[in-house]
Amino acid sequence: MKYDHLSPWTFAFFLFLNLFLQDTSGFSDTDTPDQTDTPAGLIAASSYPVKVLARSNSNLLYLFADPLLKSPFVGHLILLRDEKQSAVMALKVLKTYPEKRMFAAKYLKLYGSTDKLEVDQTFTAVEKIMDLVDAPPAPADRADLKEIEPPEQRTSPQPPSL
Repeated sequence: MKYDHLSPWTFAFFLFLNLFLQDTSGFSDTDTPDQTDTPAGLIAASSYPVKVLARSNSNLLYLFADPLLKSPFVGHLILLRDEKQSAVMALKVLKTYPEKRMFAAKYLKLYGSTDKLEVDQTFTAVEKIMDLVDAPPAPADRADLKEIEPPEQRTSPQPPSL
C-alpha cells in the first residue's frame, strides 16, 4: 500500500527544506545544527550521513546506520537526499538504537522516480530540529493581509443571518 498524501504542514516543511537547502554540500559532522532562513521563519536543521541497513517486506519501514551517533528524536521528520542533493524520501523516526548506532523510520513520501530504498545505499539525512523565533511579517505580507482581512466594523457586531 502506498501513501500519496501528507498533511499540509508536513508538505510545506519539506517543500521549504528542499528549496532552501539546495546549496548543502557534503556531510555536516558538527554538533551545532544548521540554521536556515525560510519564508516561514528560522528553523534549526541538522544534516548527517546515513546508510540503509534493512527494509521491511512492506517497504514502509527502514533501518538506518547512524555512524555519527546523531540519534534523531522519535517523531522527528527526516528528508533523505542523494549525492546530487535531490530529495529522495521523507520519513518519520519511529525508534532509535543509540547503543547500536541505528534508528528505524517509516516511509511518508517519495520524491522522484525511486519507489523504494535499497540496502547499502547512502544518503544525507536532513532532520528538522526545531522552529526558531518566527520572523516578523515582511512589508509585502502586511500589505497583502490588509487586502484580504475583512473591514473593521464600526457598529456593534450583528449575528449572521441564516
